[in-house]
Amino acid sequence: MITFKKGNRKLAKHFGGPSEILGGYVPSDHTDPEFFKKVGELHLELFPEEYDFMLDSGADLKMRKQGVCPMSQIYLNRVNLRRVSLGVPEISGVEMSLFEESWDFCLKKVLAEQAGLDF
Repeated sequence: MITFKKGNRKLAKHFGGPSEILGGYVPSDHTDPEFFKKVGELHLELFPEEYDFMLDSGADLKMRKQGVCPMSQIYLNRVNLRRVSLGVPEISGVEMSLFEESWDFCLKKVLAEQAGLDF
C-alpha cells in the first residue's frame, strides 16, 4: 500500500490536484476522494510496472542512472504488449515514472463504468 500512497502523492503533485486533472476533464461531481481512490487502485492493478522503480535496489538505481534497464527483456516485452493493447505508450524500463496516459486511461474507464458504458 505504500507504493499506492506514493503514487497518489506523485499524481497530485503532477496534476495539481483533483480539480485540475486532465484540464477539467473530470466533472465536478467526480472530485470526491473515493472516486480518485478507485482510479488509483485501478491504475495500480493495470499498470504495476509504473511502480517498479519505487522498489529498486541500489544496484538497480545505479543501472538506471547509467541508462541500462534492470528489468528483463522478456518482462518488458510482455508489459509493452499489454500496454499497447490498452492504447497506452510502451515503457523503456530506464526512465521510470508515472505516465499521464495510463492515468488518463484509468480515469476514463472509471467514468465509463460509473455511467454504465463499455470501455
